[in-house]
Amino acid sequence: MRKSLHLTALIFVLALVLVAGQILQRLPADSQPYVEKRYAGWNGVLRGWICAEWSCSGSFVRWLNACAAMFERSHEGVYLEFTEVSGAALGTMGESGIRLPELVFFSPGWTPENGLLVQIDVPAELDPELADCGGGRAIPVAMGGYAWVYNRALCDGAPRAVPEAGALTLLPDDAGRCFSAAAVALLSGDPGMAEQEPALPDAGLDLGLPASAAVELSAELSEDALNAFINGEIAATIVTQLELARLIRLQDAGRGPDWACAAAGSYACADQLLMLGAVHQEDAEGKQREALAAEFAAFLCSEACQAKLTDIGAFPTTQIAAYTARSPYAILEAQLRGGMLCVPIIFSEHSDADGGAILRDFLNGNIDPATALRNLGLEGACYEAPT
Repeated sequence: MRKSLHLTALIFVLALVLVAGQILQRLPADSQPYVEKRYAGWNGVLRGWICAEWSCSGSFVRWLNACAAMFERSHEGVYLEFTEVSGAALGTMGESGIRLPELVFFSPGWTPENGLLVQIDVPAELDPELADCGGGRAIPVAMGGYAWVYNRALCDGAPRAVPEAGALTLLPDDAGRCFSAAAVALLSGDPGMAEQEPALPDAGLDLGLPASAAVELSAELSEDALNAFINGEIAATIVTQLELARLIRLQDAGRGPDWACAAAGSYACADQLLMLGAVHQEDAEGKQREALAAEFAAFLCSEACQAKLTDIGAFPTTQIAAYTARSPYAILEAQLRGGMLCVPIIFSEHSDADGGAILRDFLNGNIDPATALRNLGLEGACYEAPT
C-alpha cells in the first residue's frame, strides 16, 4: 500500500515538472516589456478643484465621482479626487505657491493668469453654439437653465412676449445667475412654447396671460420672489434648476401652489455654465498628467456622463435630450435647445450693469432683446480666451 502511494506521488510530481516546463517554454525570457505595456503611462492621483459657487439641484461632486469611477476602470492606476474651493481661492491659485491641481472647474467670470490653463481639444459632441466659448483653454461640461413657473389657479399660462408680461417679480441677479437676462430671453418673441404636460387633460388651455393681467410693464428684483410665488402672492416668476427642485420637493410633500413650468424665446440665457480647464504642470511628469486631465475632460462630454446629469438636476452641454417629456426639467432643457444660446465671455469679470434698469428698458420697448442681452454681458457668438 505504501509503495503504491509513493508511486502515485512520484507520477504526480513528474507530471507537474512536465507542465511547468511547457509553461516556462511559452513565457518570454524577459517579461519586463509585457509589464510595461500592461501598466504603460502615468499612474497616480489626478486632483480637481471645483468652484463652490456653481451649483445645481444636487451634488455636482456626486456626478463627478460617478464619471470618475467609469474613467478609472479604463485607466488602471489612475484615480481622481475632487475638492470644492471658493471663487477667491481660484482667483489666487496661480499665486498661492501650493501644488496646483490638474483640473479646475469654474464659472464664467474667472480671469486666470496667463499660461495657467493649457490648450485643450474641443470634444466633437459639444453643442456647436458652445464649442468655442472656452477659446481652446476650457470646455463646458454642465449648465443650468431658466423657465417660467406659473400658478394654475391665478393664470392660464406663462407669458411669452412683452405685452403679456405685466409686472414681473424676479429673483435678483448675482455672480452666477442673471434673472434679468433670463427674462429678456424668455420674452424674446418666439411663439413656440415648451409646456409641462399637465397631470390630467386640460382642453382649451390658453398659454398667454389674459389681457387684464398686462397692467404694467415693469420689473422688480426681490429675494422673496420665490416665497411670494409659493404663497400665492404672484402668478408667475422665473426659476432655475435650484428653485425648481425646491418646488418639486414641496409638491411631493403636498404643499405649495398648483404650478406648472413653461418656456419660450428666440434666445436662451446660457450664463450658468460649468467650465473645465486642464492646469499647466511644471514637474517632469507634468505633460502626462496634463494629457490625462484633457482626456478626462473629453470623457465628461461623452453620452455616458452627460446622461447622468439628470441625477443632479443639471443639463448637458452636448446635444442629447437627457430628461423625459413629463419632467419639469425637460422644459428648461428644451428652452436651452430651442433658442439661440447667449453665452457670457468666459474669461472676463462679471458685468456690473444694472440688470433691473436694462430689463425695464426692454419691457418699455426702448431696446430690442439682442441689445438688452448684450448690455447684460451676454453675446451670441462673441468669445474671448486668455493668452
